[in-house]
Amino acid sequence: MKKGKQTQIVNGLIAGGIISIALVTILTVVGDLYSPLKDWLKVTFSHHWIGKGVLSTVALILGGIGGGLFEIDGRKQTADKLLSALAIVLIVGIIALLLFYYYEAFLVTH
Repeated sequence: MKKGKQTQIVNGLIAGGIISIALVTILTVVGDLYSPLKDWLKVTFSHHWIGKGVLSTVALILGGIGGGLFEIDGRKQTADKLLSALAIVLIVGIIALLLFYYYEAFLVTH
């Protein structure tokens, strides 16, 4: 496999990872706040976490295919920018979930 093709695949998988992380974060928060979404995931996939896993896998694959098709100022710079974006999305996702579960556990009266 040629180096340019390998870089394109790596860029695509990084882009797919960005989409997948964002999707799981959004589905988790929205699913807990809006029960019809969580119910749809349960009905469609037998459990809401299985549904999130399936949807995030599809997002990773589709994002990987689509993300490998673009280039920003050369392939190396694209990979660097995508890795930076991946790190940011990962950190924001972790913080969002931690804050959301803190809110649910300590601030919402059930």
